[in-house]
Amino acid sequence: MDGEFLLMPITDKHSTEDGDDRLIYAASSMQGWHMEDTHTTIMKLDGSNVAFFAVFDGHSGSGAAKFSESQLHKHIAAEDAFKKGLYHEAIKNGFLGTDEDLNQAWIKDELIKDDSGCTAVVAIIESGKRVIVGNAGDSRAVISINGKVKDLSYDHKPRNKIESERIIAANGYIKNYRVNGDLSLTRAIGDFQYKENNNLSAEQQIITANPDIIEHKLGEEEEFIILACDGM
Repeated sequence: MDGEFLLMPITDKHSTEDGDDRLIYAASSMQGWHMEDTHTTIMKLDGSNVAFFAVFDGHSGSGAAKFSESQLHKHIAAEDAFKKGLYHEAIKNGFLGTDEDLNQAWIKDELIKDDSGCTAVVAIIESGKRVIVGNAGDSRAVISINGKVKDLSYDHKPRNKIESERIIAANGYIKNYRVNGDLSLTRAIGDFQYKENNNLSAEQQIITANPDIIEHKLGEEEEFIILACDGM
């Protein structure tokens, strides 16, 4: 029952794991009171030697999260930048392109529209070389380095000056630390009611799918990476 609260939470956990000689991963999810979250795990993206992992935290429905789960990695892998190893550019174009594809699918009635949105945090891993994290919203990526935690993402919230300035410039407002008194986050895939200003670019809208991207070089002391959302 996506987007609807149950009388009692479902606490069964669904977990998977896989790996090869480069890395191993485990993924786990639990529905709880309702379920709008999804994730993607791909050991070799588009036949490359690059691994791809993502978590999507949906709100106001599960449509945006489900679409992103099935399409974001395809959009990133299809970018010329991805084939050239320019992963920063591929991630940004993938986020914005997936956002536009979802909008068009709803406009053309190719999918059932539910006015939802979702956060997205993704990690592209070149084993032994680097990890590149793209984030839009308030899901998290962290890495453990010799027992110490390093953030690979930061939350997009209305209290952030960069976010609030964009929102106000786009004729939005912040009330009770929420965008237009509603959303508690400032970047997301979907939420198209906040992306209707035709005079602004996708990056300048009240809510944008434009990701922040952080790269971290991998060495001998890196132990594990966690991608998670507050729906877990």
